[in-house]
Amino acid sequence: MCRLRKVLSSLGMHCVAAIVAGGFAVSLRAAEPPSPTAFFPAGVQRGQSASVKIIGAAGDAPLSVWTNRPEWITAQPGEAGTFTLTAAAETPAGVYWVRLFNEAGASRLRPLIIGSLPELAEVEPNNAAAVSQSVDAAGVVLNGILDQSNDVDMVQVPLTAGQTLVASLDADRTLGSPMDGILQIVSPQGFVVAQNDDDHGIDPQIVFTAPADGVFAVRLFSFPKDPNSTIAFSNGADYVYRLTLTTGPFVDRVAPTTSDPAGPYRLTGWNMPEPVEIVPQKSEAGLAAGVDVPGTWEFDRLPVVPAAVQAETDPEAATNPLAVPGAVWGCLEQPGDRDICRFTAAANVKYTLTVFARRLGSPLDPVLTVRTADGTVLDRIDDVGSEFDSVMTLVPSADGEHEIEIADRYEFGGERYFYVVTAIPEQPGFSLELDQDAFTVKSGEPLEVKLKVLRTGGMAEPVTLSLDGLPAGVTATMISPEPESPGSLVVPAGTDAVALKLEAPAGTKSGGPFSVTGAAGETRRAATAPLIRQPLRSPDIWLTVTP
Repeated sequence: MCRLRKVLSSLGMHCVAAIVAGGFAVSLRAAEPPSPTAFFPAGVQRGQSASVKIIGAAGDAPLSVWTNRPEWITAQPGEAGTFTLTAAAETPAGVYWVRLFNEAGASRLRPLIIGSLPELAEVEPNNAAAVSQSVDAAGVVLNGILDQSNDVDMVQVPLTAGQTLVASLDADRTLGSPMDGILQIVSPQGFVVAQNDDDHGIDPQIVFTAPADGVFAVRLFSFPKDPNSTIAFSNGADYVYRLTLTTGPFVDRVAPTTSDPAGPYRLTGWNMPEPVEIVPQKSEAGLAAGVDVPGTWEFDRLPVVPAAVQAETDPEAATNPLAVPGAVWGCLEQPGDRDICRFTAAANVKYTLTVFARRLGSPLDPVLTVRTADGTVLDRIDDVGSEFDSVMTLVPSADGEHEIEIADRYEFGGERYFYVVTAIPEQPGFSLELDQDAFTVKSGEPLEVKLKVLRTGGMAEPVTLSLDGLPAGVTATMISPEPESPGSLVVPAGTDAVALKLEAPAGTKSGGPFSVTGAAGETRRAATAPLIRQPLRSPDIWLTVTP
């Protein structure tokens, strides 16, 4: 053993190895937490199960899997680097969240999609129409990875004259794949008859009506999401995608049918002979509903809808009334179209005016202009940072009517150039933000957790914090600003940044979800962390305690 100590000493603390001496195995490598970069396939049809491969670091066994809706989707660890995902038959279609964890730590939340169409995996080789698989045009989701050098994936779709095929790629916008995909439709004679690069963000989509009977090919390739000097197709192990191909109903957008934000909402898109309506669930976080018809509309991307909503009353009308707080759902039906909404503002009240379009899947690049009743332009906003949607803060100097004009930056228009414009007077309130959704505390060593307190409407009163779900023995104290009394978790009036210290007794080993909640008067808010799908955030936070 003396000789063994000398060997260990010479190797130092950075050694990652196993030393076998005298029949004893000594492991110097710390357990690795899971850190996946992608899952494949990235979803499953409801009522079905699939073996999902973990791409990236799967972490050391034993591995466990947490889902945000265990009543609908469950996951069980499988063979090394995999888990089995099962979606109940009644699972609403939509995006769900999964976290891998072991005793060393937890991964950040990653998305998995539950759909209503049958799912297939790509079959290689498929870089040419002659060798690619054929799929049912009635509707299928093709799961694939562009993981080979200069990879090109193709699939054949038999169409009859007059059939409309929707080919819609989901890669960057939902899955976080680092790819900028390109879709093409290739005729039976080998000619490219349709192509699209960006439709929903940088994910492409093609709506193609077959001019004649024949077997058409859908071709997919990509460039890197972050451009570089390489002039070649891009690929990678995490270039995971889901390609929906269907000649059946496909939802592209929705609009309210009443002034009640709770709905119902009418679904619109392609191959939809009958109107489809849906009533979403309403909560403080906004509206939520699984849309059973395949499509790209997602209620969780819709902001919190104000007390009153309405559809554009008359596309040909000069103006549309906008309640405050309220929202108008409109559309720039023709190129060069400009919509006008009127709202009554009070002097010295701060209003937030927002046009949501790209966030909702519309190709509209909105320009927002606000004028007084006499036509004086108060402000004009195009993009906000890297975001195409427009947000404006307005503080009128006098009471009176104001005009909101919505136009497209490039004068485009059409039935898909829809938008939602909201006018919200600022109210006193607050929100809490963490910069990550998983933390690891080493027992016996403190961990500093930073928390932002975002105040609105002049709200300056103290906020009392509570941390629920902490493992036994774990304590939380405020270290900045210094609390007025020991153990206090009260954020002082006006403070917008807090540092908390989490500590666990030596030898503690645990892990699980916990929450940080703030209370001020009757208002309670849970802290949220950013998701891969910006700008969405989640209140599902995780803490691992390692010995």
